[in-house]
Amino acid sequence: MVAAIAFQTIMQSGWESVATTFQFALLNGGPAAMIYGGILAGFGASFVAISLAELASMYVFFQSHNHALFNFSQVIPW
Repeated sequence: MVAAIAFQTIMQSGWESVATTFQFALLNGGPAAMIYGGILAGFGASFVAISLAELASMYVFFQSHNHALFNFSQVIPW
């Protein structure tokens, strides 16, 4: 589990954004604000992933990812 979280942090360059927000969290609530903020952000990201998984589970594709992206891109016509 720790390896997966570390990999996600490296891939999204999360350490850069976390480092810049340390000053705000420490001034506005201390270390507890940093911990609870990380927990809330994790729940928020999980809810986004769950909703995208639900959207993807509505369509069964035996073709390729390109076909799935084509169908999903029709939702918002540019």
